Amino acid sequence: MLGLDSISLLLEWCTINSVLIDPRLRIDFDEHGGLGVFSTENAIPQDATLVRIAKDSVLSTRSCSLADYIPPVPYGLGAQIALSLALYGEILKGSSSRWFGYLQALPTEVDIPLFWGHQTASTRSPEDGSQALTWLTGTEADKVLHQKAENEMTILEELIQHYRDVGEPLLLRNSGIWKGFSSGSVTPTVEGFLHAYSLVSSRAFLVDAYHGLSMVPIADAFNHVNENHVHLESDFNVCSECGSLSECAHDRDGVPADFVNNNESENDSFYEMVSNIPIPPYSEVFNTYGDTLTNAQLLTRYGFTLDANENDNLTWTLDEVSQNCKQLGEMLRIINDDFTVNQLREIFSQSQLIYSTPPGLFLGINGDGRVSDKLWILLGLLSSDRGASAGPTALLRRLIDLQLLVESRTQFSDDSDSENKQNVPLGADPALSDMLLKMAYSIVSICRARKRSGGVPGSESQNLGDVLDALPPAQSRIRTAVAIVMSERSILDSCEAGWKDVIFAVERHVG
Repeated sequence: MLGLDSISLLLEWCTINSVLIDPRLRIDFDEHGGLGVFSTENAIPQDATLVRIAKDSVLSTRSCSLADYIPPVPYGLGAQIALSLALYGEILKGSSSRWFGYLQALPTEVDIPLFWGHQTASTRSPEDGSQALTWLTGTEADKVLHQKAENEMTILEELIQHYRDVGEPLLLRNSGIWKGFSSGSVTPTVEGFLHAYSLVSSRAFLVDAYHGLSMVPIADAFNHVNENHVHLESDFNVCSECGSLSECAHDRDGVPADFVNNNESENDSFYEMVSNIPIPPYSEVFNTYGDTLTNAQLLTRYGFTLDANENDNLTWTLDEVSQNCKQLGEMLRIINDDFTVNQLREIFSQSQLIYSTPPGLFLGINGDGRVSDKLWILLGLLSSDRGASAGPTALLRRLIDLQLLVESRTQFSDDSDSENKQNVPLGADPALSDMLLKMAYSIVSICRARKRSGGVPGSESQNLGDVLDALPPAQSRIRTAVAIVMSERSILDSCEAGWKDVIFAVERHVG
């Protein structure tokens, strides 16, 4: 647990290292015991520069003590691993690290699910972690945790292997850089490296083409909400060799550095936290780690979730939906065809059951329980006796026209069996009605299958609200996992209810 001395040391370090904090801000503890940033008695206007962070104060693979031995990696998991090793080297140096005043104020534990089953990486109850992971089974968070790279390894497996094959040997070969400065006997461990990774995963920023992914003091003290108050400003396009924003010797082959005009100003030497909106007095000031992040992403990367997250969605793989369809290749061509999607997009916007997604194969439902346009097209094709035969766009257009007619004549409400459920005069041919029925049943089926596969075995029939209420606060991981399952089931229930209304209306007409 951090104390007031930690904040004092951090602020002293900031002063020495040219991290300049506006006096209208203060660093303090948030309600969870971690650091946060708060406004003082003065209101803050929009577009105010609130923190100026000297570029040479950030901790990166370029600036760390092991910079000569850690090759920079521009992005992805490789960049996180490289920065984790750089950070761990500074942690091992202890009070002799030039970043000690900053490092001592970082959390001693970042509770991300990646390590819930790795007992020695946490001081919390192992049972809380293992049971929470069981609850996450079948959820979007579970997919992230078990996603495998091209080498068929999960993130945790790759982290451990990289540390054993690369990280630990590198640290031991260069122990003179850190060992002589540490108080007492310090030995690198995989647990220490994983802790460094958890800090990188939850706090690092991609700042520019030179430093790349970096630990940015004070910028990482702002907590996250989607409707954020501030953002980090930096010029990414600097020289990747020296970090210069203006012209440098690396821009002209064969030209001596003395002949290059360097007009870099003082402002070019800082990253800045700038306000997006006016900030009232005496309130916490928030950044955003990404305005499209789902709770599954927030939990697996940062160790927390939002009570209500409009970005939440549920996804399916192609195999989960198609079930080895022989015409899958042709169906994929249709789904990825801009002409087909664009022809249907405008009419999709009229539906209460479908939403449009950006380019790419996204098969899922959003937080409102609406199916994605690509999932609708795929299930529509799978529901047709003609499959992906000639004229699929025209067929899908007729199908969505019929669906919109059903939606317009059906009240989508909790009053499912009331007299509001009128017989719908569809005026459609039986084959088209059958196609809509098949698609609706398919959507209901994948929703139910997802509910059965999520959470601990047998929990589908449980009232998860009661389960959550019965859990003590100390079992925070299980509580978080149950809340994730509750949220996903709510989305699935909403989606299923809408398509059951379609089934009810069409079957009454057919009957």
